[in-house]
Amino acid sequence: MQYLSESGRVSFFVGMISHEAYNFKGQFVSSEKLNNEDLKISENYRNNVIDVITSVGLSKDAALNKFGKVPDLGITFKVDKVYIQTPGPDAGKEITNSETK
Repeated sequence: MQYLSESGRVSFFVGMISHEAYNFKGQFVSSEKLNNEDLKISENYRNNVIDVITSVGLSKDAALNKFGKVPDLGITFKVDKVYIQTPGPDAGKEITNSETK
């Protein structure tokens, strides 16, 4: 949180089992404590991720170490750039349109 307070910049990476991946960059807007509904959604998501990655060979212990941590804070940020991170010729290419911001 100290870094967000100082710079205000956020970089959020999303990758899928298919290797399709994106990096969202933007400006920090706010933070909030997670409520019970948020925590339940997060738990379901984490459990699904753990099930998928253990089904393709990652050990349960490694999966829990990487994805089993319960979040304690949510952040909101305004996305200003999106980059393709999928391996291939377009990796690193910005896909946002400045006219739609």
